[in-house]
Amino acid sequence: MSIRPTTEARTFLQQELDCNEDMVRSRRTVLESALRFVEQASNTPFQTEDTRPDSAVWREEDDQKRQPFASEMLYMMMADTRKEPSQYWMDHIPPRILENMCLSLMEGKVPEPKHSYYELTVYLKSIYCLLNVPGSPDNNRLQHQILRSKERYEYAASRALDRINVSNYPSLELLQALLSGALLMQLRGDMSRSWALTAYAARILVLLNYHNLGQTHQSSTVSEEIQAAVAWCYYLDKSLSMLLVRPPSLPSLDIDPVSLVTVDISFPTSIVVKTVVELGKMQEKVLGLTVYANSWDQSYQANAVTALAQDMYRLRATYDERRAATPAYLEYGWNAVDFSYYTVLTTILRSNPFVLKGPLTRAECLSAARKALYSFKRLSEICLKDKDSSVLCPIFLTWTMLLHPLTPFFVLFCSVVGTSNPEDFTLISDVTQILSRFVENNRLIAKLHKLFVRFITLCSPLMALQAEQAQRSPQSGLHTNEHDSVDDLREQDVAAPNSTEPNQDGLLPLTNSCLGESVISDAAWDDNQVWELFYSQPSLQWVESENVSYM
Repeated sequence: MSIRPTTEARTFLQQELDCNEDMVRSRRTVLESALRFVEQASNTPFQTEDTRPDSAVWREEDDQKRQPFASEMLYMMMADTRKEPSQYWMDHIPPRILENMCLSLMEGKVPEPKHSYYELTVYLKSIYCLLNVPGSPDNNRLQHQILRSKERYEYAASRALDRINVSNYPSLELLQALLSGALLMQLRGDMSRSWALTAYAARILVLLNYHNLGQTHQSSTVSEEIQAAVAWCYYLDKSLSMLLVRPPSLPSLDIDPVSLVTVDISFPTSIVVKTVVELGKMQEKVLGLTVYANSWDQSYQANAVTALAQDMYRLRATYDERRAATPAYLEYGWNAVDFSYYTVLTTILRSNPFVLKGPLTRAECLSAARKALYSFKRLSEICLKDKDSSVLCPIFLTWTMLLHPLTPFFVLFCSVVGTSNPEDFTLISDVTQILSRFVENNRLIAKLHKLFVRFITLCSPLMALQAEQAQRSPQSGLHTNEHDSVDDLREQDVAAPNSTEPNQDGLLPLTNSCLGESVISDAAWDDNQVWELFYSQPSLQWVESENVSYM
């Protein structure tokens, strides 16, 4: 992915703003504000803070005696896997291994450091179990107790994590514990620490030679543990690195990571997990573009982007077939996959160096961004309409909006700034409203919501101006040409059906676009300054920056 340095973007924007005195005042104000934000947020050191639960709440109890793991929670978790396997999401700890960890803790026969390893994993799984406990909006006492239990488990897991020394002798148990720690940080919205723990896990994985699984073949229970740990370390490494725009820590595996995910008919969710790891492979390729694209010429980079987009379209066809063959209750999981898929696709298409010039590339990028946010809306609707859903922060947020780049939202923000598109403004406003429901439950959600509100505030004057102009000239119809589809634009962009030369987008001819919908006409993008915002890579640093309020 070739992203022009932020400094160059700022310089270009400032020059254009100085020269273009005829720019509409409201749009000029938005661009100036966006320019300040790019400068402030991108140049501010990444802020970190302690996200551990308030230890004072449990200090007295903990000082008296370390509380043993409650056997009742074990029975609840085992019931989830035995009576309701359809609802159990396979992760880095297979069910049989989790049961062994719980029993070992209850029997009190586990020495350190293994005791801390087990304790961290078991309390993490307990939190997941609580997230699936039905709540009662009308029963504040029940809500309070569920929240108190979650805080207790988080504190216990944090204490176990604090006792773990990453310099301990490398072992599978240490690898599993570090991955549990990464998932714990993810649940809290502390993605920087989650990335760091995943990086430590990747180093332990290499020390154990698990990156060379293709050279060995085992069928024992230990092998099942190893495969699950490697698959999840791979996925977290690629996802978090893409989120934070950092190099991955795990080297290339000598085996297809997707093959490490066993599809078990007794656990229908395993097919969704397999698809998620396949998306991780795509994220690895996107990271490859990020690392090497600066040394490529634009045509070569554009062709690489096109090839990767084609891989994504083929993957979509495969997982649509899987989706059609799975039970209806998995639709929730598939909607989460939709969000991940379209977010990755948006990031890929946005990396095309000709995205500012070609109507097809721009249309596909906008379409992917919209579909990502629509998928998020569908997920939230499923969650919020369920009156028996957990009173805690929905877990889907940590696996969607908090685990993927801000690209879809930022792309549509640019669409609103450039075209005053009312549908895009409504969509980003709806997503912002959804997040507002959970700002009290997660620090990162609160910061993300604050950032999105600021974007909405910036766009609002443009939308008011657009509404006034529409009332004065109802026939103007600047923004949308209902007859311009992606397929129509494809005819404009593709020079010849079988050509191997880049077209005006710098793209090799595409033959099977999955995005056949109406698009924005070229006239709406006359202000190239808006699209220059694309050269400022959106990252989690924008959310964490203390200067976000100065945007």
